[in-house]
Amino acid sequence: MTRSISEMDARLYHYELVKRAISMSLDGRERERELVSRLLSALYPSLLSTADVGKGFERLFEVVDDLQVDVPSAVRDIATFLARAVVDELLPPSFLSDPLVLGLGGEMVEHAKLLLSRDHMGARCVQDEKREGGKGRGLS
Repeated sequence: MTRSISEMDARLYHYELVKRAISMSLDGRERERELVSRLLSALYPSLLSTADVGKGFERLFEVVDDLQVDVPSAVRDIATFLARAVVDELLPPSFLSDPLVLGLGGEMVEHAKLLLSRDHMGARCVQDEKREGGKGRGLS
């Protein structure tokens, strides 16, 4: 798959892969969302850059109202993907403090921060990562 995407030579649109992969997984089950998270991690940094991942999330924030029509949990699910992207080091934690990102993603960004806080989710994220076969990187 990585080779196929690379051969398209459409680097300017790699963010669209992030946006579409996440949005398409939203109406699936947890397993599909987990596989998309793993795919994004596998494509980073060889194919996807931090800028691609960030722009993909920004585009998701812009269309979340439309996504919620079919997937009422879209805000929560995108926030979970966002937190996972930080845990997997696809995005730096500072992404969640960027004024543009906060303006576009408001509720989703705040929910991602809550998920990342050690008091609420930190240990569980690491445990889930290891159990699901993820990279198992810590939150610090």
